Amino acid sequence: MTPHRSSPTPRHRPVDRSHHLPDRQTSMWPDHGPAPAGVQATTDQIDAAVADAQTTTDARPTTLAPRRLADALADLPDGLANQHRPAQRLHINTTADRHSIARDTLRRAATSIGSLILTIAPTPTHLDTSYGSPAWNALRHADLLVGAELYLARARLANLTAHTAPDLPRLALLLNGLTHAVPAADLRTVPATLPGRPTRPATVRRDLVGWQGLPAAVDHLTAVLTASRAGRHWIRHHLGHNPDAIGRAIGVLHLTHPGVATELAALGPHRLDPTDLRAVTRTLQPFPDRITELSDTALTAMCERNGWLLGRPEEYHHRLLLDEHLIRTVDDLPALRRRLADPDVDPAQLVDLPDDTVLPPPIPPASAHLRSYLRLASTQALHDFAGLPLPTSSDRCTTLAARWPPTILERAVALEGVPLSSHLHLPTAAELPSPPTPDLALGP
Repeated sequence: MTPHRSSPTPRHRPVDRSHHLPDRQTSMWPDHGPAPAGVQATTDQIDAAVADAQTTTDARPTTLAPRRLADALADLPDGLANQHRPAQRLHINTTADRHSIARDTLRRAATSIGSLILTIAPTPTHLDTSYGSPAWNALRHADLLVGAELYLARARLANLTAHTAPDLPRLALLLNGLTHAVPAADLRTVPATLPGRPTRPATVRRDLVGWQGLPAAVDHLTAVLTASRAGRHWIRHHLGHNPDAIGRAIGVLHLTHPGVATELAALGPHRLDPTDLRAVTRTLQPFPDRITELSDTALTAMCERNGWLLGRPEEYHHRLLLDEHLIRTVDDLPALRRRLADPDVDPAQLVDLPDDTVLPPPIPPASAHLRSYLRLASTQALHDFAGLPLPTSSDRCTTLAARWPPTILERAVALEGVPLSSHLHLPTAAELPSPPTPDLALGP
């Protein structure tokens, strides 16, 4: 695992992540779709790519407690000393079985912790031996409880980062890739690239790289289509005259046609009747049949409805302000590292986020009341016609942390100041044991 290095909070000019996103017709993965560059994917290919993204699963994070992992690690050094790698591997497997830990899990932990120890205190060249793994040999005399905490904290932070919330740039890139039937594995590993122009170099976007939120995002996009279809059927056959029903119908239209829904809501539900809504619905044909046909305005409305970021410059500025506040107020990094390593601590309880007073007050849009009405109406439509749970409102700091884990978590797992090798004793040449004999039985 690559060592984390703490760094001061970056101060750059505001970043507008919503810029430089191409239209759907220009693939940002031109070499990774089933069709040649410049050729549109077929509907069957698109459907297969959507199904692939929807069913892709990632490895489950480890739920080991630090003490349990440390106890298993403590049984390793004596059996690893002065052994060739096959014998060391056999000893790790035996130890893992004895502690009821997956062999790969213990082997990865031992390798990672040993590598971190060597990063802090490299073995002098004249003490290096030609047998055994240097990383596994470095476990001897190390503080293995601290090592287990650091390893598990880093693994959990990596998992939290991989499962951060969607935002508008991510959804736009996702639908661009699916429009060209790019496999989910490529979406998550290959940066998106927009070819350059004479006045602008090529744009590389890594918004989807390593992100494990593809299935949830596709599920939500699919739920929008499901609610739209069921809601339109209800409008045609069951819409009544009461204002609540009219508002529900406006919420259905807001899922796929936010502009039209805004105009209807501005007129006032009490001024509309079912005939008006049915006539409007007929004029909007055809409705999106695939998630790749949802408009950019529908994606923006989806993000506003769910409290997802839009990639605007002020969001980047607010993220810096939140990071700076936490860096000033959180001073017990070892305690934060222990909470991060503890699988029983809820992610929402890792850091006490401040309220929104640490951020500049928002400037309410002129149509704030209307936007709130549409958000509630469309959320209710998703609940009624697609079965999605009603979302709970969250403040801006929580929204920022859901998309960008606070920098203070990276500082908590940095190597600086961690007593990982405080008890590390590098033996002298005279203290090194004799190498194993060639006929040593290594086991099966």
